[in-house]
Amino acid sequence: MGIETRPLRPAAREHFYTWRTDIASQDTPMTTSFRALATTASLTSLLSYASVMLITPASINEIGRTYDLQEQQLGVLFLALAVAFMFTVLGAGRFSDRYGKLRSMFIGNVIMAVGLCLFGSARSFEMAILASAINGIGGGFTEGTAMSLVADLYVGRRQTSWVNASQAAFGVGAMGSPVLISLLIRSGYHWQTGYFLVAAICTCCALIALAGILAKGEKPVGAHAEHGSWRKLVSDRFLAWMCVGVFLYVSAELGTSSWLARHFRFGLHSSWALAAQSNAYYWAGLLGGRLAAAWASHKMDEISLIRLCLGGAAAAHVALLLAGAPGPALVCSTILGFFLGPIFPTIFSVAGKSHPRQSGTVGGIVLVFGSFGSVVTPPVIGLLSATVGISHALWMSVVILAGNLVMYTWIGRKHKA
Repeated sequence: MGIETRPLRPAAREHFYTWRTDIASQDTPMTTSFRALATTASLTSLLSYASVMLITPASINEIGRTYDLQEQQLGVLFLALAVAFMFTVLGAGRFSDRYGKLRSMFIGNVIMAVGLCLFGSARSFEMAILASAINGIGGGFTEGTAMSLVADLYVGRRQTSWVNASQAAFGVGAMGSPVLISLLIRSGYHWQTGYFLVAAICTCCALIALAGILAKGEKPVGAHAEHGSWRKLVSDRFLAWMCVGVFLYVSAELGTSSWLARHFRFGLHSSWALAAQSNAYYWAGLLGGRLAAAWASHKMDEISLIRLCLGGAAAAHVALLLAGAPGPALVCSTILGFFLGPIFPTIFSVAGKSHPRQSGTVGGIVLVFGSFGSVVTPPVIGLLSATVGISHALWMSVVILAGNLVMYTWIGRKHKA
């Protein structure tokens, strides 16, 4: 069976793009106020997880100075978060299908608040590693279910647009953590203060999700769906290719963002504060790209959008690594983020459309592959940097982006053939 790459229309009911009806009409009448509340809970939960995920990369230079560590040792922090996320996210997706995505987001935000407080009070590197793992568990309950809930709330041609828009909220959080850490450093406060501030954000987001739970407007789709169709999911070749694409994308995105501050400080010799802030420019670009994709997804098919963004991201990453000064590198970081931004939410949306009644589980599967990329690439880049330097090690992300572009070009041509 060919892979549909044309813009989705009601007449195009291919296997991979089975249209769902609105969950409001499927299960229970949904008020506008509950839809707004559930949307707010999803967006704020994505913001909170992004803040958690990016606060350590923003603080990485300060963490290295505090505990007297090098890149290959600091990479364990990223590994702990990614491994914990990977082993949590699939089970969390199944949990959200059965018991509700709002419950999953509430649990995730509470766990992340605990992990952040532990990291903020950590007096040893071992305690910081444990806190990172706890944050990964919380993120596993939060990210995929928040995106899947948005996909359930906004259907049809609006779905890819809304999923990209929801990831713009993620971009706000990811941009906020580097700015916060930079301001703390400039103001003379200790970097660990930022962890307590982000913990307060997670607590507020948990309360919003709790308000959605108490409103009792969510009917878990999985309560009425077949749960024994793992064979169908595993044998879906299109879903498999989307998972490979997410693995490569996350490898490049987090491989770069995890070490961007080190590249600016030790590769470009910027100030400590500017190095901490470099990820803010990167994620500002991602935010802009996802907002642009919310519009562009109505104008072009998803596979073409993914290929366009991969090509632009690869070119911008080359320019970033060739830039010889912090100023031009910040511009390149922003452009790189702009092209990277739409890729993940677009792949996530397309994958979810293949099995709409199991959106939480499919989201979990996709994120497992993405988290595997975050497990592998940031630590590998850290190890490579010990031999070739951090700036040269980041060329690994360029190679990954190029490989992903080749794969999606092949997918597009296979369909046309």
